[in-house]
Parts: sequence; C-alpha cells; structure tokens
Amino acid sequence: MPHAFRVAGTGPARLLAIVAPGELMDLYDEVGRPAGQRQLPEPDEEQLRADIGRWLAAAPQYGIQVVGPPMPG
Repeated sequence: MPHAFRVAGTGPARLLAIVAPGELMDLYDEVGRPAGQRQLPEPDEEQLRADIGRWLAAAPQYGIQVVGPPMPG
C-alpha cells in the first residue's frame, strides 16, 4: 500500500513502526545514520540528497518500490 509520513506540527513527533518479518530493519541499518544528538539536525540539502540516494539505491533489495516524488510541503 503506497504511503508516506510527514511531521506537520512544531513539536516533537514519535512513530512506532512494527515490521514483520523483521528483515526490513536491515535496510535501516544499511542506509540510516546515527543521530549526533537528541534533536533534529539543521536542514542540510546536500546531506538530504545523499541520504535519499542511498535509500533509493537500497530499497529494491528489500522489496520496496518508490512510486512517486516526495509529498509536497
């Protein structure tokens, strides 16, 4: 089912995701980056493009198909 998530408020957001089977967690280990501190980082367009590139390259290996551009603001 195509879906997306967006934090629309100004306060913190929390998301609980349950994935079964659990192999999808390997995707997060492969392409994710550890947080430097317990807050959202400042926007960095260059880093965002690099992150998106890594996700798009790895997603098919985990059965994920990106079906469209990011959600509009």
